[in-house]
Amino acid sequence: MGGDQHDTMADVQGGAGLSPFDGLPSQNVQAHAVVLMVGIVGVGKRSLAAGWNTDASSLAIQFRIAEKLPLAQKADRPRIDYILFMIDVTNRASFEVVKASLRSADPGFLHGRCCVLITRMDKPMVASVAADELDALLEEYDVPAFYGNLSCPTDTRVVSDRLTAAIRVACGYGGATHAVLSTMIASLTPNNLFE
Repeated sequence: MGGDQHDTMADVQGGAGLSPFDGLPSQNVQAHAVVLMVGIVGVGKRSLAAGWNTDASSLAIQFRIAEKLPLAQKADRPRIDYILFMIDVTNRASFEVVKASLRSADPGFLHGRCCVLITRMDKPMVASVAADELDALLEEYDVPAFYGNLSCPTDTRVVSDRLTAAIRVACGYGGATHAVLSTMIASLTPNNLFE
């Protein structure tokens, strides 16, 4: 389970819209999620995917990478289960790209199926994005934020563990949410649907 989590990383170019449950379903029957990482080049998408803690979870994660939203429409694109927007506070362009991408994101993702990872908060002297700007963006779209640094493997593992927990719940694989959904789906068989 551990080694196959990020062996299919693909680049995606900007284009048309993206909404939850678009694309082909996963062929994997175990707990599986396709996570789209959105951010400019150099924000840490590839290093986060490469350093993702695969030991702590039975959730297999396939990463897709895009610089911005919206995405081009492709018939063979896998379904995207979760969007991880990435902002480096020392790079103003990363903030602007995420801000524009959030505007074009499908509202279905903005309600529990995405988050913003804000990195390099430990460098306030070189920050080009003010904390109040970040707060305003997060409040405007009501999107949860995670803060962390990707500068060392230990920090990357901590960040990935926290993100994995959020992704598990958002995709219906975590705790009571999964049990409730499984029970509800099982009760909605064609025979008892209209009883």
